Amino acid sequence: QQLVEANKSNLTLEQKITKLERIEPGWIVKQLSDLRKSAYKQYSDFKERFSKTGNTNTPQEFLDFEIALNKLDGSNQLRDGVDMLSALDQVKSTVTGIENRYEEQKTGRKTEIQSLKTEVLATLEKYIKEMNMAKGTQYSGLFRESALGVQKKITDAETSITGEQEVYQMKMNELDKTRKNILATLSGLKNESESKYEVVTKALEQTNVDDGKRKTVNEKIQIAKGMIDSGEYVNALRAMSAIAKELDEIQAQPQGNNF
Repeated sequence: QQLVEANKSNLTLEQKITKLERIEPGWIVKQLSDLRKSAYKQYSDFKERFSKTGNTNTPQEFLDFEIALNKLDGSNQLRDGVDMLSALDQVKSTVTGIENRYEEQKTGRKTEIQSLKTEVLATLEKYIKEMNMAKGTQYSGLFRESALGVQKKITDAETSITGEQEVYQMKMNELDKTRKNILATLSGLKNESESKYEVVTKALEQTNVDDGKRKTVNEKIQIAKGMIDSGEYVNALRAMSAIAKELDEIQAQPQGNNF
């Protein structure tokens, strides 16, 4: 009862502490001990929250709190308790700010990865289709990426969202390199098929052949051109290789047999 009355009086803080100490010797020591335990628990929670942001360094505010805590341990003085609480407030402010920046960073990274992932998946289906068509042909060696490999790189990039910047950037670079490889392979096949189309078209023009045969070969060439237009580059190349071989055979025949 005396403790409650002393605490509710209009005395200054120091006067209250003095009066309370007279009523219950060691009261301030007990209060500071409880305060220390509570502050240290909060500090531990802040450290855990900080570690979840992917940071590995130790902020100066953490060191300052530990110094204030140790000072209180050695003094059991109220002023050192106040300093400790002030240092804890700085820890809270620092961790909260870092968490806010971390969430903003995660949001930005998610947007970047989703954009890159969308680009990769937009061409992967065509790439895999072309790769399957190229099996057993001279073009099979052009395909260095696999569906499983690409998916793993996407997963690795998504996992790195909460990691360190260096790891995140490395995984993004790997995925972007895959994107470029896919585009380069498809672009190379497209260019080669268009070039071969021009070659066989010109070869037909220069081949001495009857109109019926010319029409038949030209129809084959146009079918191959349709494959190019629809993105079936490997099939187009295979078709035009067969056409080129057919024209070579026509050229090799005695001229009289072409009419």
